[in-house]
Amino acid sequence: MASISPHKDGWRAQVYVRGERDSKVFRTQREAKSWAAAREVELRRQKDTAPADLHTVRQMLERYGKEVSPQKRGSRAELLRIQAFVRDFPEIADLTLSQVNTSHLAQWRDARMKGFTTMEGRRVPAVSAASVLRDINWLRNAFLTAKKEWHWMDRNPFEGFRSPTDPPPRSRRVHPREVKIICRALNYRTGQAPQTKSQEVALAFLIGLRTAMRAGEILSLGKGTLDLQRRVATVACPVPQGPREAADR
Repeated sequence: MASISPHKDGWRAQVYVRGERDSKVFRTQREAKSWAAAREVELRRQKDTAPADLHTVRQMLERYGKEVSPQKRGSRAELLRIQAFVRDFPEIADLTLSQVNTSHLAQWRDARMKGFTTMEGRRVPAVSAASVLRDINWLRNAFLTAKKEWHWMDRNPFEGFRSPTDPPPRSRRVHPREVKIICRALNYRTGQAPQTKSQEVALAFLIGLRTAMRAGEILSLGKGTLDLQRRVATVACPVPQGPREAADR
């Protein structure tokens, strides 16, 4: 029910509907009453409407990007992918969770694999199956989180979804002659400290060839992880996956 009371800046309207409270200050009493009546109707409608009909895919991804993605090691890359999904596929992002189904996700998958033109006329080239699979992992986990943790939906639209075939593993090795050509093109000389970004890339490239370390592991090397006298580098162990991430695999 609504309550209208005087306030130093005018009139305060307060509403309480089935455990949900809201309030706002207005200049006139008439504005306060009008807002309170409309807000009561809106809160009752929300209470009587299933969460899947209230929340959109866009809202789900925005919350996922704020609460879940920052907890991951690759949070920045995942946030960029979420932004790209919302930007390039607004027709899917604006669907309610009750409306989105497997066919929408299949259309998104095929568009990514073949390339597409956005509503603004911008041409987006096709990407590899590996890139689509990375997107499928976080998107599937977002729907799973919305279903199991937030209780925003009763079903997962990924049920019955067909993922692209995993690309074959790379078998080609870098030839020693190519190493020299690459380092020469980056203006790197062995035994000299890098002075430019290109030279740093060349050094990281050589370290990767000798140690098989990942790019992130190489970039994390420093005084606390590198012992030049013993020629030993300490690499942090990867964070174990939680049940939500494991369910995506």
